[in-house]
Amino acid sequence: MDSSATMNASNKELHMASNSDSGDTIIPLENPNNVPTIVVHSPTSDTDLSVTPAFPNFSTNEEVVNQPVFTDPTEPSNTNLEEEDEEEENKSVLVPMTTPNLPQQNTQLLDELKYLLKPTNSLATSNSVIQESQEADAAIKRRTLQFDENLMTNANNSLIDDLTPNEIKSLNAAERRSIASRSHRSSSNADSIGNGSRNPSMQPSIHPRTQSQSSSAAAPITLPEQRTLLSQLSGLTWAFIAAYSFTIILFLTRMCGIDLIFGFFLQMIIQTIAFGVYAFYKGYNLLGPSDHRTAMICRAVLIGIGSLTSFLAYYFITIVDLSAIRQSQVIVTIILSIVVLHERATIVRIVACGITFIAIMIFYAEEAFSSYNTFWNPNVITWNHLLGISLALCTAITHSMASTMNKRYFSIEQLHNTVLCFWSAISAFIISSIALFIKHFFSSGAHSYSVYRQRLFFADTHLFPHDWRLFVSFLLALASIFVFIANQKAIKRGPSSIVTLIYSTDIVLALILHNIFSRIKSSKAGLIGCVLILISILVVCLEVFIAEKNRKKMAIKIVEAANASTQKFDLPKPSILKKPKKQFSI
Repeated sequence: MDSSATMNASNKELHMASNSDSGDTIIPLENPNNVPTIVVHSPTSDTDLSVTPAFPNFSTNEEVVNQPVFTDPTEPSNTNLEEEDEEEENKSVLVPMTTPNLPQQNTQLLDELKYLLKPTNSLATSNSVIQESQEADAAIKRRTLQFDENLMTNANNSLIDDLTPNEIKSLNAAERRSIASRSHRSSSNADSIGNGSRNPSMQPSIHPRTQSQSSSAAAPITLPEQRTLLSQLSGLTWAFIAAYSFTIILFLTRMCGIDLIFGFFLQMIIQTIAFGVYAFYKGYNLLGPSDHRTAMICRAVLIGIGSLTSFLAYYFITIVDLSAIRQSQVIVTIILSIVVLHERATIVRIVACGITFIAIMIFYAEEAFSSYNTFWNPNVITWNHLLGISLALCTAITHSMASTMNKRYFSIEQLHNTVLCFWSAISAFIISSIALFIKHFFSSGAHSYSVYRQRLFFADTHLFPHDWRLFVSFLLALASIFVFIANQKAIKRGPSSIVTLIYSTDIVLALILHNIFSRIKSSKAGLIGCVLILISILVVCLEVFIAEKNRKKMAIKIVEAANASTQKFDLPKPSILKKPKKQFSI
């Protein structure tokens, strides 16, 4: 069907016809009345363009499109004249228009018709509009991400410029660890997804809104918590109480005439019951994780042996020597960490180890330099003194081995400190029971240590007291639980370096107690050994304190950089700012 249309455009007539190559064509025509018209013929193909978005109701036969005459509403008009004009328009089909620029109007009209009749992608394919919209959104997102990356890079560069070379090196190492953890996490997620595909029932259902919120919203990283002055003072106070309570309990046990093995036996009974009841009340699993049960039992045996040897050493040496050698476990722990855990050996630690070794040698030769001798006499060194020094050194070594095992196996959140203390107490209880049985049935009459014991104190000891000393023994056993509570509060509230340094000051308290209440005073060699032990511990604690300060400064800078870069991106939390691992005391 041929369709055409005429329009009042000019004095000439344009005719649009279709052919096989280009579709529609526009041909100028002349009519006898010299009236400008445009005739548009549709193509003869199957494509029907009679109804298009450009022409919603394109006519199928030739008709004249009347162009209304524009009238200005502001000008005064007469109703009669308007009616006459309407009658004239009805009579005349075509009203010729006179225009000054006739070729220019024809060109514009041709361009408009070509644009309107041009086939578009939206008409050809229905998905093209959606695809173009998606491509535009993707381009906008790429430009936004590129802009945010530039801002993040500039912020990081401005912060990195202020760092020292050592801090930059630490920051690069932290970044490498973060990348490694992300890759490990992605691989584990891939494995879990693969397992979930095999078991569809195990696949979790994640709401799309929750997933988009979790992926888009990045919570800012908070700065490390700054302890107040009151919190720091409370931690130091608990450290002093924990350090001095053990020395006072041990000294009072000896001063009251209570046998040391029997007093240790009562303390382990009370501690085992207390830790077991507390763990049952909190709902802790006393067996612990299955992966660490062997290591937990080995650690408990080491703690039990070390605790018993500290009480046995007090039979043969003074409390001053015992405290000094027992505090040398700090240096022994450093040596074991370097050998077993492959930690870095600094010059400060090597010097501290050398000073401690010299102090221990002085303690071994203490009686040779005692006040009873005016010159060096190696024959004065008795076997009892050597045995006491060896037992005290055994205490330091076993406790250091337990501390190394804490770093290696027990720095996990699932294992509670109460469970470790319960197994240590029950192990010490079993060992003390064996020692008490041997002492009561095999060496109760010998008292090979009685002469040296009477030189130190006025009081005599009995294995099983039946008077007021029994009640004092129970009170001291209950007080030993308070030592544990103070120790835990000191570790939680105070810096580790300061707490360790405070623990070493019990040597001063031991010196005061020994020189006031005992007959034999401390020798100059013993004082020199105590001073050397204190110096070595002070040097190590200062190094650890400076390292902690630098770590805090580095953590603050990393937090600032992370908060500057996580405004639009969800970056992982640095390993330095992770929740600190639990610290277990021995």
